[in-house]
Amino acid sequence: MRLAHPLAKGAMLATLLLFSQAGAGAEEATPRFEAKDMVPLVHGPNWVDMDGDGHKDLVMKSRVTINSPHSLSLYSFHVWAEAKPFKPGDKNDQLLEPQIHWYAVSFPEREPPLGRFSVSTHEGADCLLRDYRLIVQQDNVRRGKATFLIEAQRESGESYADRAPVTFTVYRLEKGSVKALNEFAFIKVREFKAGKAYCSVGNAFKEELGLPGGDPAFDDHNYEPGK
Repeated sequence: MRLAHPLAKGAMLATLLLFSQAGAGAEEATPRFEAKDMVPLVHGPNWVDMDGDGHKDLVMKSRVTINSPHSLSLYSFHVWAEAKPFKPGDKNDQLLEPQIHWYAVSFPEREPPLGRFSVSTHEGADCLLRDYRLIVQQDNVRRGKATFLIEAQRESGESYADRAPVTFTVYRLEKGSVKALNEFAFIKVREFKAGKAYCSVGNAFKEELGLPGGDPAFDDHNYEPGK
C-alpha cells in the first residue's frame, strides 16, 4: 500500500493506452559507443551509478547451472532513488515510496504492459548466442549521464557451433517513461544487424562495436569456426 498519492484506476488505463501508442514510435538514431564507457559486468554484484544521481546502483549477474551445455546467466538491474516528499493536494501521482529506496528496472517491451525484470544469456558448448554490454556515458544534450544496455542476439543456425546473423538491440534507461508502467525501465531505442555472421556474440561486440567482454567466465565462448 502506497504512502503517497495512490495510482487511480483511470490513470492506470490512460498509462496503458500511452504505452500501446508509444510502442509504435520511430526509433532513435544509433548512439556512438566507446569502450571506455563500457561497464564490465562480472558474476555477482556490480555497483555503478546508472542514473547520475551520485548513488551507486546495482546490477546483479547470477548463474543458472543446469546439466547441459546450455546453462545461463541472469542480469537484473536495480536503481537507488530518493523519494520526493508528497505534499497534500499535489495532483501528480507519486510512484516513489518514501520508505523504499531500491527499485527494479523493467524491460516493458518484453511481456507488456508490465514487462520482464531480468534478461539472460543464451549459451552453447562453444559459442555465446546472446549477451549484453552496459554503457554509461555523458549525455551532452540532456546534461547528465546516459545509460544504455546493448543486446547481441545470434540466430540459432543449424547448430550452436555455426556462424549465423547477429542482431543488436539498444535499450536506454529511462525514468518516468510513458512506455513503462513502473518508474525505471530500459526502453528499446534501436535495432540493427551486424555486418557479418558470427558464432559467438562476444566477437560480434568486439568487431562491430569495439566493445570487449570484461567477464573472464565467458572467455571460452569466443570460438569462431575456422579460426
